[in-house]
Amino acid sequence: MDILNSKYIGMTKEKRLKNLSSIAKRITEFRYDNDHKEIKEVVSEAAKTHLSSIKRKPGDSPGFLSLWLGTSF
Repeated sequence: MDILNSKYIGMTKEKRLKNLSSIAKRITEFRYDNDHKEIKEVVSEAAKTHLSSIKRKPGDSPGFLSLWLGTSF
């Protein structure tokens, strides 16, 4: 995803407009990519392991990873 973003940012305005539909399609299909699924699983497990030890006070924001993982710590 980062590679796709850096390529898009480096394009001229005209080239970005010309390639917008193909880039949008790749972004929407990215979540179904096997590499993406594997990376998300590894990151999720590591986050669960490490974030579970963090002590939060009532009223604290759940944080990005908690929201992304769909769980609270």
